[in-house]
Amino acid sequence: MLRLAQLYSTVGRLAKAIKLTEQVLAADPRATQSRLILQRLYLDIQDLKAAEAITRTAPEPNPVLNSVMALAGHDWRTAGSEAYRAAALRTIPVVGEPMPIAALRLHARSSGKYLRAIDVFSERSQSPVGPKRGGDKGVAAVSRRSFGFGKLVVLR
Repeated sequence: MLRLAQLYSTVGRLAKAIKLTEQVLAADPRATQSRLILQRLYLDIQDLKAAEAITRTAPEPNPVLNSVMALAGHDWRTAGSEAYRAAALRTIPVVGEPMPIAALRLHARSSGKYLRAIDVFSERSQSPVGPKRGGDKGVAAVSRRSFGFGKLVVLR
């Protein structure tokens, strides 16, 4: 039923998608995926109060849900902090990944803490950033455009 709701959402039938997702969540209130999808649907129709209610009524605090709500409120610091917490707990699901990643990028831009964000992105992608193989002892330095905010430069 959740997949059908996602299909309805894709074709723009948001009311039907919301109704189905609400039914799925009512059947299993602990289901994180359906809660994330419902939160996104409410934000898509700009119903901030309903999205906040979905976040508040989660059976336990969820840093991904909190990060998304902070993004919606343009609070990059909280959004980034919650996204870092979700990354540390390894609780960012594939269905909910774009928003916490956006939160990390916006937090890095606003705080200047690019290397911290790069560490998370590198770990998530399982592709290390730093010295090349073959004995290159370069040090990774970052300009403002790395990982969506600039380019990576290896200094020797």
